[in-house]
Amino acid sequence: MANPQTLNIALLDTDIPVPVVLNTRGPYSSIFQQLLEAALIRLSTYGYFANQPFPKIQWTAYNVVRGQYPSDISALDAVVISGSASSVYDADPEGWELRNLSSKAVSPGNQPCPILTPHFSSSFRSLFHLLDTISKKINRHNSWIATLHTWLRSAYTAHPRLKFFGSCFGHQILCSALLPSSSSTIPQETVTKNPFGWELGIHTVALAPSFLRAFPVGITALPSSPVKKTTTTTNTTAENAEGNTTDDARVHMRLQFVHADHVAIVPDARPRDGERWHLLGSTPRCAVQGVYATRTTRTTGHGTTAGRVLTLQGHFEFDAFVNGETIKVFGAGWGAEALARALAEVDAGEDDARSDYD
Repeated sequence: MANPQTLNIALLDTDIPVPVVLNTRGPYSSIFQQLLEAALIRLSTYGYFANQPFPKIQWTAYNVVRGQYPSDISALDAVVISGSASSVYDADPEGWELRNLSSKAVSPGNQPCPILTPHFSSSFRSLFHLLDTISKKINRHNSWIATLHTWLRSAYTAHPRLKFFGSCFGHQILCSALLPSSSSTIPQETVTKNPFGWELGIHTVALAPSFLRAFPVGITALPSSPVKKTTTTTNTTAENAEGNTTDDARVHMRLQFVHADHVAIVPDARPRDGERWHLLGSTPRCAVQGVYATRTTRTTGHGTTAGRVLTLQGHFEFDAFVNGETIKVFGAGWGAEALARALAEVDAGEDDARSDYD
């Protein structure tokens, strides 16, 4: 048997979890590592590595908010970008204006949070303006989001073998840095505030036919999918299931969500310079629930297509505990009723993040 392959994966922390989660699960990089290691073991159990050695993984975490980055990008095989409470458009100093901060403090019912109402104490509003001014100065002198944006674009262009995965904020900044514009004549912000407001708790993503055809492994065995489960699903199986004209045959994926921004450009899967960007799926509240980018390399008349970028707007790395504690902090100013509704959505059944294909 050949020697086991060593994969070097960089885990980019773009935030730290809320205190309760940090104290029990560690930083986001640790949460990703634990979940992905468990996934590798499950893949091995189901014979995925039957004809090849089980890979060794070298995980390295980097806090990009503090300016930590891999010193040798050429040694990496993949980059994972975590979620963040920040917004991609915060890279622009103007994004820290009070009008934008006010728009972030809106409850799921689209009602302004109490901390920004005119009736709140003038002393607190003075403190808020002071913190806002400090935030602007910090952002102007140390825009880690703009630095990450530039680093991702440079790494993607200079290292065509490198693969990328992003969750929530990670999904949004990868799309902002890399997604081809849907129009060459109409300028458009890639990431904006979602006009439909927050998407919270467990929701069902309808996976797109283009993604199912392009992805190298069939995705018809998720617990929430009505398609008959099998441990030997293939790309062809996914196409057949998607080709069925009944709604019951649609392929779905259920994930935890906590976001108020969205990717506003829908990829069209047209080939551009050997690349195709596929829409992963949609929900009624968010049209772009992820993207999947493939690149075709041609050698001596043969073409090899491989995936380069995979993103999810939802959090496959969040379970009900992590998302619930996160929403309790994010929703501290939403009011008891709105927060209770959000937490009820978190506990609304099982998600597909830890599927055992049983």
